[in-house]
Amino acid sequence: MLWTVAQEQINEFFPKHVTQFRSKGSVIFTQDSPADVLYWLKKGIVELSRVENKGKRFLARLVGPTEIFGFAEIDERGEAGAIFEARARLPCELVMLTRQHVLNVFQRLDGKTLTSAIVQLNKLWSEQALCWASFVLMDCRERLTYVLIDLARRFGTHDERGTLIVLDLTHQDLAEMVGFSRALTSRVIGELLNDGLLIFEQSRYVLPNRSELAHQSPHR
Repeated sequence: MLWTVAQEQINEFFPKHVTQFRSKGSVIFTQDSPADVLYWLKKGIVELSRVENKGKRFLARLVGPTEIFGFAEIDERGEAGAIFEARARLPCELVMLTRQHVLNVFQRLDGKTLTSAIVQLNKLWSEQALCWASFVLMDCRERLTYVLIDLARRFGTHDERGTLIVLDLTHQDLAEMVGFSRALTSRVIGELLNDGLLIFEQSRYVLPNRSELAHQSPHR
C-alpha cells in the first residue's frame, strides 16, 4: 500500500525527522530485511520489486514524491520484514520515520483525530485490496491499460498531444508491472500504438488527448 502525505503533515507530526540522500541505483532496503523504518519520498523515484520463490522478479510499484513506503509483513514471532526491495531509480531525498516514532505520534493524538486516521487507513487498505482483486482478473491489455493510466496520473504532465509520462520505461519494466511475459507485453504495447491509444516518442509514452485512456481512472 502507498500513502500520500503532504510536506506540511510531515513537518507537523515529525518535526525532528532525519533526511537521507540516495544515489541512482542504490538499494534503500532489501526484501525480507528488518522493517523498523518507514520512508517518505521528498524527491526522486523509488522502485519496489519482489523476487518470488521460483526466482521470478516483478516490479510492484514506482513510488513518486510525497508517498510513504516501507510497509512490512509480521511473522509469527512478531518481527517485521520488508515485503519488497526498494531501489532508487533516480537520485532520492528521503525522510526516515521509525515505527516507534510513528507509534508515539499516534499515541499523542486526541480521540477524534485518531478515529479519523483509522478510518482513512481502512479506506486506503480497502481500496488497495479491491485494486489487486480486480487486477488479478485482468488480461494483459487490461492490466497494461491500468498501469499506464496510473503512471500518467502520478508521473504525467500535460502538453498539446495529451499526457506525457515523464519516466524512462522499458518493455521489461512494463512486463514486470503487469505480470506477463515481455514478448506478450511488447505485442500488446504494439497494439495500443497501432490503435492510436498510445504514442511513443523520444523514449517517453504519451496518452493522447483523443485516446480513451486519457479519460479513464485506474480505479474505475
